[in-house]
Amino acid sequence: MSPNFGSKASRWSLLIAAAVGLGLSSGLARAADNVLAPSPILLDADAPEPPKPLLTQGLEAIGAGKFLSDTGITVGGYVQGSWTYNASDPNSATNAERGFDFENQDLTFNGVSLFVARDIKATPDKFDIGFHLEALYGADARFTHSNGLFDDNQHGDVQYDLTQAYIEVAVPVGRGLLLNIGKFITPIGYEYVDPTKNTLFSHGYLFNFGAPYSHTGVTGTYSVSDELTVMAGLARGWDQSTDDNNGAIEFLGSATWAPEHSQWTHTLTLSVGPQSADNYGYRTELDALCTYKFTDKWSFGGEAMYGIQADVPGTNDDYSQWYGLAVYPSYDLCSHASLNGRLEWFSDVDGTRGVGATNAFEVTLGVSFFPLAGVNPVDKAFKIRPEIRFDYADDRVFNGDYTQTTFAVDAVLAF
Repeated sequence: MSPNFGSKASRWSLLIAAAVGLGLSSGLARAADNVLAPSPILLDADAPEPPKPLLTQGLEAIGAGKFLSDTGITVGGYVQGSWTYNASDPNSATNAERGFDFENQDLTFNGVSLFVARDIKATPDKFDIGFHLEALYGADARFTHSNGLFDDNQHGDVQYDLTQAYIEVAVPVGRGLLLNIGKFITPIGYEYVDPTKNTLFSHGYLFNFGAPYSHTGVTGTYSVSDELTVMAGLARGWDQSTDDNNGAIEFLGSATWAPEHSQWTHTLTLSVGPQSADNYGYRTELDALCTYKFTDKWSFGGEAMYGIQADVPGTNDDYSQWYGLAVYPSYDLCSHASLNGRLEWFSDVDGTRGVGATNAFEVTLGVSFFPLAGVNPVDKAFKIRPEIRFDYADDRVFNGDYTQTTFAVDAVLAF
């Protein structure tokens, strides 16, 4: 028998109460060194440089990297493979309500990604230009296509996509303004398309159903102070690029507050604009992230999401809503392993986002193994992540069942 969450009003009370609790006690999500452009949390020119990708280090080691070093260009990427087992052994051979890990008992080549980039920082006294080009080939590219860009006439399990292609311009205005122009991975949410930036292999409902994968447009990021960074811009819409499903634009904005001498980081992101093909159906989504690091070993992160859209095609409602919460605890067992978890609730009772007009819950527990930790130059660039996940929903959305249990493992090498 499925649980009853009562009226929409009572569910709203639950969401608000949980969001307040999240704002008071959640943890490490988009830490500054994990944020993807084009909306970096911090624009501090004095921030420590991240380690160079293995491919860039290799080119420099054989003498071919002088040009890269002189120009500030880096090249790198990742390769990932995985396998998932569904304890129900569904006849469909698929894991219901999943994204990149929907295939049951099928050894999956998730993909190989390659990027070429010149990353820059905004400063008060220097004009600079950078760029980021990133391509993906593999099974995951079936999901990341944007409208008009490599989305036609692709068939089979392995496809290709240009996941990011943007130009960065650092303008010496005030503390320094960073402009980004082109296609970029969404700034909405805790999880990433890039598996090297996630603690767990599988993705949650908020990632798979609650948010887009990418935008194409223009954004500007500015550090108001050492503690507050804001971003604002215009884009063509969720997962739109060279083609657009309507003639309208969306607004993207975010604010990140990272108090000085504190382990807290707070980010609030907003997307507003018509997303339907008829230019109606304004969609508004608000996503809140709050991060905290308790100790050198314990970190804890959380996300609260609320979305609403008017006149959703295929529904009779004036508006439809979706919302959810997720928390992500993590504990470093040793230099070679960390224990990671996710506890999530996602409500799609209006049937707007594809989960099946239901409340869905999941809990995932996984371990990240770094077998080459301490071995230069690889160190933690290679990881193996086994996990167990349990899903539950109010309705029989998991191949005719209320529940679903999966076991999975993936291997990722960031190069």
